Amino acid sequence: MKQIIVFCIILASAAGCSYHDLGCTENANLFETAVTLKIALGEKVCNVSGLAVRFEKVVNDSRCPKDVNCFTEGHVEVRLVVLNNDHPIGTLNLKSNQPLAELTIMERDYAFVLKSVSPYPVIGKATPPHKYRMVVEITPKGD
Repeated sequence: MKQIIVFCIILASAAGCSYHDLGCTENANLFETAVTLKIALGEKVCNVSGLAVRFEKVVNDSRCPKDVNCFTEGHVEVRLVVLNNDHPIGTLNLKSNQPLAELTIMERDYAFVLKSVSPYPVIGKATPPHKYRMVVEITPKGD
């Protein structure tokens, strides 16, 4: 009898889970209106209908380190994955020197603009992956 009660409690708790409980930061406006998001590497931001974006990886970071004079400023490239109920439906590589990308998601067009990636490189120090954050603007086209 105890096992049945414990099972029922666990089942009832699981039924009330939200996307936040499943590793998502909720944002009701995502893919509905223009939003600017600050996302940590590996973080996923979801809306209530199951659409989400995840900062997948830093593909390349060749930006000129702080306090160094470089001939070129370099660039950073990050990968953003769009998901529908945790299934990938689109992938974008956003670059600081080409910050705009467009993607059609469920028959609607969106503009993705990479605003920034932090932290900025420091000479002689590798950036630990968990420190990376990106700021991305996502806008439905026609809004």
